[in-house]
Amino acid sequence: MVAVALLLVGGVIFRDFLFGEKLLLYKDVGDDSVIDTYPTFVHLSDYIKRYGFPSWSFCVGMGQSLFYLAGSLVWEPIAGCRGN
Repeated sequence: MVAVALLLVGGVIFRDFLFGEKLLLYKDVGDDSVIDTYPTFVHLSDYIKRYGFPSWSFCVGMGQSLFYLAGSLVWEPIAGCRGN
């Protein structure tokens, strides 16, 4: 009963993050999500929408292959489904 009550309270508090209205990014200790992960997934999503399967992109440094991110489509499929 206590666990259900805690889950319910947590669901009410974090409802915007659970249902997709907001994105939870840590800006203190876990700031890798803001500095590295989120921009990489945004670029991957835009690349897939425009060109299809990831290959070469000049938007990454001086240009590099995005093929290594193809595994992200399996492990984190939401990367390929970002909205407009």
